[in-house]
Amino acid sequence: MSKCWSFLFLAASWFCFKTDSVAGICSPPMYGLGCNYTCHCNTVNCHAVTGCSGGCDGGWHGSNCNKENIALKKHTSQSSYFSEWWKNSSLAVDGSLVQGSGAEYCMFTEPGHPYTWWQVDLDKEYYIHKLAVHFRKWRK
Repeated sequence: MSKCWSFLFLAASWFCFKTDSVAGICSPPMYGLGCNYTCHCNTVNCHAVTGCSGGCDGGWHGSNCNKENIALKKHTSQSSYFSEWWKNSSLAVDGSLVQGSGAEYCMFTEPGHPYTWWQVDLDKEYYIHKLAVHFRKWRK
């Protein structure tokens, strides 16, 4: 009789619990303790414990693809435009660090104004841990 109960208990455990969750293995794109984190890379590069090992999705970067560019392709505006070069304020959030030979892929404000500004609408509130601003480099 005890063998029968052991078998029923084992069978019930198998039906009630996914074998992955019992073994601590996450199904992509989830990873980490309790499978509470999402991989932001190709599922081939998503490890069940450590997360991504390269090949980050667009807008994500870092060694584990765990840093998000929350400004990517969001709505932008600026105080003025350099009249000689018609530039678009959204070039600052296009995700590219390519400047071009004449900085044609950068945004410009018109010189000669004491207070110029540029802004991005992030659509919601965020707690910002790190902010990176990339300035253009002029040729000499």
